[in-house]
Amino acid sequence: MKKVMITVFLILGLVLVAACGKEPEGSDTEPGISSQDSSGTSKDSRRETEPEVDTFGNTTNGIYLTSKLEIRDCTLYDFDTSKYDAKEYEGFLEEELAEYNAAHPYPDEKGKKVNAIEVETCSVSKNVLTQILKYYDAADFLEYNKSELQKRSGSILKAGTLLSPDSALSSMEFVDPSGKAVDISGWTGESKGGSYRYMICDIKAVLYGEGKVVAYSKGAVYTKDLNCINSAGGKKVAIIFK
Repeated sequence: MKKVMITVFLILGLVLVAACGKEPEGSDTEPGISSQDSSGTSKDSRRETEPEVDTFGNTTNGIYLTSKLEIRDCTLYDFDTSKYDAKEYEGFLEEELAEYNAAHPYPDEKGKKVNAIEVETCSVSKNVLTQILKYYDAADFLEYNKSELQKRSGSILKAGTLLSPDSALSSMEFVDPSGKAVDISGWTGESKGGSYRYMICDIKAVLYGEGKVVAYSKGAVYTKDLNCINSAGGKKVAIIFK
C-alpha cells in the first residue's frame, strides 16, 4: 500500500523511510527527510537539533500499546520545510490510508464501519515530522507494513491481555525492570489476567505501552527512563504492562 505514496514522493525527489523506521539504503539519501535512530539522532547527521518529545514521551520511533489494546506506530522523520510541504505529505498519507481502509473494513459493536488505520498525529516542529498512526488491530500494522517488515528482521506483532495469554509467552523467560526473574503464570487467568497487557514481536523496534512495565523477556533491552524495551529483530521478545 505504501508504494503509491512513496512513488509520488520519489518523483518529487523525496526519499521516505517506512512507517516502522526503515533506514534508507546506501549513502546518497536526500537530505529533506530521513529516519531517526533510537537516540533521536539523524542517521545522516545532517540535522543538529534534537527532536521534540512526541506524544508518548520519547524521542525515537516506537510501537505503543494502549490500555484498549490499540496499536500506535510513531515515526520521526527529518523534514526540510524549506523544500517540502507537510500538508501535502499528510494529504498523500490520508489518501493511502483511505484506500487501505476501504479494502479492510471493520464493523464496531453497532455494526458501523471502523477504520483499520487512522492518522493520529502528523505535525512538524523544528524540521522534524512526527507521524503517529493508530491501528485497530496489530494485524493491520503487519499487513500495512509487510513490505518494509521483510527488511526489519521480523513479521510478528501480537497484543492481548493475560486473561487469555498467547502460547508463545509460556516458552519465554521473564525478568522485572530490576532484572529479577519473574514467573508470570500467577498473573494469568480470570482473577488477574485482565489487568496485564502484553506485546510480542520479532521486529526491530522500540516497544512502549500505557501503564507500568512489570516484566519483559530475556533478550530484550529495557530502558528505565523511557519505560520501554528495544527489540533487535529476528527473535521473539515480549513486554508486559500493568
